[in-house]
Order: sequence, then C-alpha cells, then structure tokens
Amino acid sequence: MPMQVQLATANDAKALSTLMEKSFRDTFSEFNAPDDMDAYCLKNYSEEKQCSEILNSDIVTKLVFVDDVLAGFTQVRPGNSFDSCPLKQPLHLDRIYVGKDFLGTGVGKILFEDALQQAKDLECDGVWLGVWEDNPRAIRFYQKFGFIECGTTSFWLGSDEQRDILMVKEFS
Repeated sequence: MPMQVQLATANDAKALSTLMEKSFRDTFSEFNAPDDMDAYCLKNYSEEKQCSEILNSDIVTKLVFVDDVLAGFTQVRPGNSFDSCPLKQPLHLDRIYVGKDFLGTGVGKILFEDALQQAKDLECDGVWLGVWEDNPRAIRFYQKFGFIECGTTSFWLGSDEQRDILMVKEFS
C-alpha cells in the first residue's frame, strides 16, 4: 500500500474538511450528544475554515494519501504552550486524524513521525498535544511514542465542557 505525505494546499481544503468531519464523527459521535457534535463540526470543519488554516503561515497541514485517497492528516503549530508544559520551544500537534478505513495500516505512525521530524527541523525541544480523557486508543498511541501526561485542560464540544489530557514528549 503506497503512502505519500505532502503539504496541504488550498485545493485540498474540501477533501480535508470532509475527512476531518467524518473522522471526528466516527470517533466521538457515540459518546456525545448530536447537537454538540453538530455545533462543533459546523464551527471547526468547514471547507472555508480549512482553506484559511492551510493558508495560515502559523499552521502546517500535512496529508497522507494511500493509493491517491486522502487517508489522514496532521496540523502542527510552532510556539504554542501551556503553564504546566516543561518545553521552552514547543511544537503543538494540534490535530492528527486518520480515516476509519485506514486505522491500523501505519498511516498514523507515518503522520506522527513526520510531525516529530518537523519539530526537530524547527529546533523545538519537544512536542505537546491534548487528547480527550475518554479516548484510550489515542492515549496508548501517544504513550508508545514516549509522551507523558503533564496536565489537563477544558475542551468545549458544543455546549459540553470536557477534559483533555495534556501530553508532552521532550527531546533529549
């Protein structure tokens, strides 16, 4: 299964928007109220918003294609941090999503390794991310890459306040 990682362009906004919303709904719909899911998706996953994020020089969006099908993506933001983060020059792994049909195929690993390499290329001292406390699959995935818990924060899904675990991986 040939995989290709590439930088997103404005032409990818529609496909990215579709993958984002579908992946988010596939992962979280069964645990959340439909109105909250709809509100969150409407606010965050429109084609226009994705085009704006792709064109934003403070966000790097990378895509993975498998046999010319968009299978997953990452969005990273250099320089963001939080109080309990031990990093001085962090990279924020803001989003990493893999389409349901590509879970367990190595797409997530390729995206994750690419994000870690981006951090090293930018001379960051590590990477941080937030993950919903009720997403054990993702938490285990991050732990396999050496991420440790270093705090919590609120995350609003529509009108529902949830808790995200903040995780960090420091580079030696």
